[in-house]
Amino acid sequence: MWDPKYEKPLNIIDQNNSSKMLVTTRIRGLLRQAEEVDIGVLSRDQSLELLISTAVVSPADVQVGSKGLRVAMEISELCGRLPLTLAIAGGMISDNPEGFTDEIVVLMKEDYLQEQVDEDGNSMTLEERVINSSLKAITSKNKKLVLSTFRFFAVFPEDAPVPAAFFNVFASMLSGEDKKARNSVAVGSALSTLLKYNLIKGSLITGQGVFQHDIVRDFVMSKHSAVDLRTLQKDVVNTILAARPQDSGFPLALYSTTPPFLAYV
Repeated sequence: MWDPKYEKPLNIIDQNNSSKMLVTTRIRGLLRQAEEVDIGVLSRDQSLELLISTAVVSPADVQVGSKGLRVAMEISELCGRLPLTLAIAGGMISDNPEGFTDEIVVLMKEDYLQEQVDEDGNSMTLEERVINSSLKAITSKNKKLVLSTFRFFAVFPEDAPVPAAFFNVFASMLSGEDKKARNSVAVGSALSTLLKYNLIKGSLITGQGVFQHDIVRDFVMSKHSAVDLRTLQKDVVNTILAARPQDSGFPLALYSTTPPFLAYV
């Protein structure tokens, strides 16, 4: 909720009614006979503030009248002033030594411009374009592993933080190499990169976990065919069963997190 004016229409407390339901959704007309409140997007100033804070740049780089501020304003509009896309774009910029540059704008426009010349009629959503731009911008030496780890999140349930230690079980599967210790370090580095780019959320600290925003997870799942995803899920289950150090499962001290994920494993 970006503005106090939305407080009144979203106030569902009603002493004359014993039951009310508040549903948050991106889909219009989802429920019949329901009152819809469109809270819109962030204001220009709010979107700039979020973008700049997630980009972690020096205030001097985005002073009034500077090239950095001009680029930031253009990127903000390319993100539709949406918190998710702004955070992802900010993460991408935080890994760019030059900060806000025209090269980032060009990269973010690539998919949109390509859609103008494609004749197949398949177009990406704004969120998908920003996610795709972010993936293109990754420059780490282990980019292949970063992308593999990113796509791997399709096998996990929604809103279920996955303990970082759990990824060690799949290190060899993700890297394609049979060097356990080295693979674990590499996968940890890949997760750190995804966190930096805001393509996953959460923490690598023991007892917490990492997960994907539902829109990002939808993007990841779209990159798998139904058959491939089913095969990957079976491989994951078999890997889990083969790696369990205890008949009852994994030691909770290292692998415990939220109930949804415990139920999954």
